[in-house]
Amino acid sequence: MATATELAHEYYEVLREIHDLNYRKLDLEDRLGAEMVEDVIETEHGPFQRRYGKTRKEWDHEGLRKEVIAHTVREVDPNTGEIESDAEAQIRTVFQVAHVDYWRVTQLRQMGIAADEFCAAIPGRVTVQFLGKFDDGEDL
Repeated sequence: MATATELAHEYYEVLREIHDLNYRKLDLEDRLGAEMVEDVIETEHGPFQRRYGKTRKEWDHEGLRKEVIAHTVREVDPNTGEIESDAEAQIRTVFQVAHVDYWRVTQLRQMGIAADEFCAAIPGRVTVQFLGKFDDGEDL
C-alpha cells in the first residue's frame, strides 16, 4: 500500500504530464490553425474546423442591463391569460440573455435562503489541489 507522500509524488507526475500535454496541444492548435488554407479540412481521422474566438472584456454591465430591460416584452401565460409583471418580465429576460449557470451560495445564505432547497445537492468527491510550482517554476 502506497503512503500519502508516494501517492502525492505520483499525482504530481500526472499533473506534470497533463501540463506538458496541454502546452503541446495549444502549440499544435496554433500551428495547425496558421497552416489551414480553408476553415475546414478533412483528414483520415475526420474533419477539423478552424474557429475564431473573441475575448470580450470591460463590459458596460449597467448600460447593457438598461438596454436589455428596454427590449423586454411582457408575456401572457397561455393557460391562465395572466400577464406577467414588468419585474417578472425583466428578470426572465435577463436570465435569457445572461445565462446564469450557478448561484452564489454565500450571498443566498446571507439573504436567509437555503440553496440546497432549490437544487439537487449531491456530496462531491474529495479533491486534492497542488499548491506548489513545477520544477521549471511554472504554475499548473
